[in-house]
Amino acid sequence: MRCRFALCVYGYVVMPEHVHLLLSEPQRGVLADAMHYLKLSFAKRLRAGVFWQKRYYDRNVRDEREFVEKLRYIH
Repeated sequence: MRCRFALCVYGYVVMPEHVHLLLSEPQRGVLADAMHYLKLSFAKRLRAGVFWQKRYYDRNVRDEREFVEKLRYIH
């Protein structure tokens, strides 16, 4: 999905019940579509029942200080 939507993945962490992603805005398409297709491709590879929640929660990072704070949290 990184290439398809031309977005950058700055960091991620897999938690026991969810995942945190630090992403750029997609250069092609919208974030909702990128997340939809990311979930879909992962679920198809997993070949198990329901894995993802139906929705996701996004938060805009406002400045460099907040970006560094979030990046340190997930690393």
